[in-house]
Amino acid sequence: SGELNEGDKITIVSPGVFYHISKDELQKYVEEFQPKIAISHLADLLEGNNTDMQPNSILIIEAITPEAASEETITEINDEVWLSEPNKPVETAIEKSAPFVQKAIYYTRKGFRALTVFVSGTAWPWTHDHAVSAYMKTVDMIKGNDDLEIPASKTKEKLQVLETPKETIEISAPGKEGLEDLTINEHTNSLVNDNQSGRSNVIRIKETDQKPKWLKLEKINLSYAGKVKDNLSAKLKKSKTNQKSLLIIASVVAVILVVSIFSAWSIREGAEKQKLAQASYTEAQSKLTIGKSEAASGNRSQAASTINSALALVKPLKSNQKLKDQAASLENQLNSTLNEVLSITQVSPTELADIKNITGEKAFGPFLIGKSLYLVNKDNGSIAAVAVTGGESSNVLDTPKIDGRITAVAPVIVRSTLVLYTDKGIVYEFDTKDVTLTKQAIAGEMEKTVAMASFSTNIYTVSDDGQIYKRTKTTTGYSARSSYITDGSKVSGTVSLAIDSNVYIMKANGEVTKYLGGKKQDFSLNDLPISITNASDIFTDENTKGAYITEGNEKRIIKMSPDGKYAGQYLSDSLAGASASYVDDIAKTVYTFTNGILYTFGQ
Repeated sequence: SGELNEGDKITIVSPGVFYHISKDELQKYVEEFQPKIAISHLADLLEGNNTDMQPNSILIIEAITPEAASEETITEINDEVWLSEPNKPVETAIEKSAPFVQKAIYYTRKGFRALTVFVSGTAWPWTHDHAVSAYMKTVDMIKGNDDLEIPASKTKEKLQVLETPKETIEISAPGKEGLEDLTINEHTNSLVNDNQSGRSNVIRIKETDQKPKWLKLEKINLSYAGKVKDNLSAKLKKSKTNQKSLLIIASVVAVILVVSIFSAWSIREGAEKQKLAQASYTEAQSKLTIGKSEAASGNRSQAASTINSALALVKPLKSNQKLKDQAASLENQLNSTLNEVLSITQVSPTELADIKNITGEKAFGPFLIGKSLYLVNKDNGSIAAVAVTGGESSNVLDTPKIDGRITAVAPVIVRSTLVLYTDKGIVYEFDTKDVTLTKQAIAGEMEKTVAMASFSTNIYTVSDDGQIYKRTKTTTGYSARSSYITDGSKVSGTVSLAIDSNVYIMKANGEVTKYLGGKKQDFSLNDLPISITNASDIFTDENTKGAYITEGNEKRIIKMSPDGKYAGQYLSDSLAGASASYVDDIAKTVYTFTNGILYTFGQ
């Protein structure tokens, strides 16, 4: 609009923020919550990402009135939120444990080499080729040298097992000589055979001064190698029977791990949802305060909108275990405030009669003639009469033979008659005293009628082309039509017509046009704090002050003052689906027809 209005919001965001939260998330929190609450949520999102944050900022500004600012109650939340350095337990643990891990890997490698020597040379010599080949392939895979060829092992053949920039281990396979004769040379740090001075049976370990010695060998006696071999073979056979047990244990551990991860995730999700629920509750409380302030300043429409938005926040919270009691209490406060703002009267209609077996669920009426209310079946023309005092009902006209389907009905109170119009352009009259139905003679052309009403003995019809016609009563029927509108205007989209000396035309959206003497009046429904979307009927007559609009899809009947101002509404679940109403201002009683049932309640 080019103007800054109350409730408008401006959000200024540095670009780097969108590396961590989406624009949809930003829009969601800014639109749904007050700036203080929204900025708290956004800060939680940023901290929850657990990533490095470059200097970034989010600024949210909302336009409010001085009155609303004076009613500000959210003081426990700071205007500014500064993010702390992200907590990175994994990275920190890795950094601290790096030296230990390096040492562990270093000594594990050396231990594995010694084990390889023992297995291939003493415990199971026949596995020498396989063990060395597998080991070398593993090393090559780690190094990325897939094309390295491993030479076959031979007795007394020197084989370089592993070479690093700082050390070399050389293994010479013993021949007939036993390892039990090996001793350590303190000067060369190598193992030598006491019985042989040659260099073919040597295990030499070279190290630099930069790394600690991995092993200090005083004397190695491997005379028990045979026993170890036998024991290991037996254990290997046993291990096959234990594989199933190990598999079961591994499966149980895996399940426990998955359950633990899922539980942790669920707890975190639950905490986040609870936090959002608490924020919604706080926001609804704030809206209640703002709505009261708006109502006090006379802005009922804005106040109603604010209260309804607060109700939308509270209703889902009634299923929250921690907030359900608070939410129910707040909902009661909001409903009470809304009732005051909208002048709502909560009513409990009493069922007067169930007549759906006569009229069906949709009918024309009710029309009060004498001491009975009359309703007309739209499909077959059957007419039901219901006594206003006791609710006794009767079928006064059962499926009469009429030409066409009834599309409009009007009561002529002074003649105790109902006038019926069918889609074939034929008019009938039902005399409530004689309980007779007669076809009426119509002079001239009969228009296609969408609504009809009477005043005195005359009938008024609204045609589908937006014209209003007037007909007077004759001895055999009705006169030729005359145009009621004299100023050239039209009333297209009419759904209901009512007359109290003025002629009222209503559309489904609640728009009402008023005519007097054939001229359109300067009249409209004003000060309306609600939106009407699907009104079905407007009622007034010469004995009624103002007018009543029935809107069944909203379960209400809206009251308007004679000058078109909003005067309140009747609200009840029993009014859901109401199609039309009759108001007896003298008896202060309202009658309404809802899905085949006639209800009544006091004004």
